[in-house]
Amino acid sequence: MQSLSTKQFLLIAGALLLVVLLYFAPKSGEQKLHEDDAHNHSENSSADPIAGAKKMLNENTLKKIEELEKQNNAEAFDQIVAILDTTQQPLASAIFAEKSARLKNTEVAWQNAADHFFFAASFTIPSEKQLAYEGAIRSYEKVLELNPNNIDAQINLGACYVEASSEPMKGIGLLRAVLEKDSTNIKAHLNLGLFSVKSAQYDKAIERFTKILDIDPNYIEAYLYIGDVYEQKGDINNAIKNYELYVSAVKNPTIAADVTRYIEKLKKGITN
Repeated sequence: MQSLSTKQFLLIAGALLLVVLLYFAPKSGEQKLHEDDAHNHSENSSADPIAGAKKMLNENTLKKIEELEKQNNAEAFDQIVAILDTTQQPLASAIFAEKSARLKNTEVAWQNAADHFFFAASFTIPSEKQLAYEGAIRSYEKVLELNPNNIDAQINLGACYVEASSEPMKGIGLLRAVLEKDSTNIKAHLNLGLFSVKSAQYDKAIERFTKILDIDPNYIEAYLYIGDVYEQKGDINNAIKNYELYVSAVKNPTIAADVTRYIEKLKKGITN
């Protein structure tokens, strides 16, 4: 069973259902197929993510993209982004979003590029993650040049610095600066909590996640985070308690059933 903490950035990206199902459900044949697809992608990728992505496209899609590339304008690049977004090529899509942003040079365009790179960092193959984070950092910095008050860009930039740069404390500083302006910013607390988990500062992590529930009792995903931290600490009883609190609050019956099954496994582990 894979630890929930290895999946938490997917929660930030808005993929809670996928995360919970991957975490609590046993590996299925369909999941194995997805892993095989990722392996094939890795084998066919090159040092150039765009060239690697093109090898994965069918003939008609490839022809359309190459025709749009020749136009070499922002509108054409935006169309390529839309195509690649539907073909599971997140890093290549982000690169074209950045090409568009360089031509438009607007906050919205740079935010779009940055968010594409940030998404790609969670969903692209491992060998391309660093490129995705570097693109996200580059693009979020452009956003903040145009609008220093863009809080989402500041938070995500902080996350990128912590995850994939030689300046993790710069990222922590960006997140703390957000909380100095708005002590109730859940996204900033969440990221700081995740980084506390990563550095094995479990008590600090629990404090952050508990703070989220104080701010918004409906942010029930915090129970999963707290439960996972307790599980990593070896405190299975408190882990179960928080997972059960999540089950009692979640509205999705599929997720509730999967978490419940995992709770039963934990309970059996205690009694065995």
